[in-house]
Amino acid sequence: MTEHTDTEDPTIIGDGSAGREIYAYVYDHFGGQALTHDETSDYGMVTDVQGWRWIRDFMQRLLAMDNLESAVNMRVAREREQFSRECTCGRSDDDVLPPVLFPPRICWIWLEAAYERLGDAEGLCRLYSYRIVTNGLGAEVKTSEQAARIGAYHIGKLRELSGDDWGGYVSQIVDLQQRYHSDPMFYGRNYAYEALLKQERMSDEAWKYCEARCLDRRDEEVIRDLFDVMVRGRVEEACELLLEPLHDADSEVLQGDTEKNIDRICSTLRLVAETAGPHSMRMEADRLRRMYRNRQALRDALERLLNEYGDETAANTDGTERTCPRSAGRAG
Repeated sequence: MTEHTDTEDPTIIGDGSAGREIYAYVYDHFGGQALTHDETSDYGMVTDVQGWRWIRDFMQRLLAMDNLESAVNMRVAREREQFSRECTCGRSDDDVLPPVLFPPRICWIWLEAAYERLGDAEGLCRLYSYRIVTNGLGAEVKTSEQAARIGAYHIGKLRELSGDDWGGYVSQIVDLQQRYHSDPMFYGRNYAYEALLKQERMSDEAWKYCEARCLDRRDEEVIRDLFDVMVRGRVEEACELLLEPLHDADSEVLQGDTEKNIDRICSTLRLVAETAGPHSMRMEADRLRRMYRNRQALRDALERLLNEYGDETAANTDGTERTCPRSAGRAG
């Protein structure tokens, strides 16, 4: 990517949102007298090109954003230190450590605005990659829908700016997420990363992401959301992950013959049928009918499900199984 000298006036890139936010921040905090007389753009009203270069260099050092892995590593170190300080095990009530300080959001906006003003596409690509890896979408994001939308926006901007380097950035994001940001003990769902997995249809990476979130505590929602991606190349492993609660008699979904549990069992089997094929669903449904012969509500629901997909067997009222002539001999 092209480097600009101090005498050049670089072309502004990006949508200008960071520049406008910085202009509003300066105006609100310091008043109009703090701004320059250049009214050609929001960027010029804050400072000149040389000033933006100084801001970029300073913020890159502050945030370690001259190298993507260093920036991710620094954030992870802060998060783990904060977790350690919040854990009071083995400490007295008087032994309270101060919280770990994270760079405020405005620092990141200053850096983004500097990248935009200076036409630094490589810097913006690092910044968007960082946000995808760390789920750094901002404290104002309160819902999963907002997170998914903003994550998709960052992915779109990265794809647009990276051009032929897109594949390299994707590989780096996957590598850093798996090495630094995949432990569910410290991190919740990463909707930006999930959006990338869906867009790029990365089945192996999606399976690893879901598997990591089920090692200590199962995350049913993320498995279902990424199941279509996983089965593209990991059919057996994806089905095993999805069906795990149905293979554990002590799981919550098998604890009682309630309407909620039955609906969940049937929705799981339906998902298997629609993605991995009806034959796999029939095998699981038949296994459950044999295991839980006294749960009539469950057996009736499973029979309806089998009929929906043209089952090969159906249960008689006495608990035995019969072959359906209309589907006898048909492959799953």
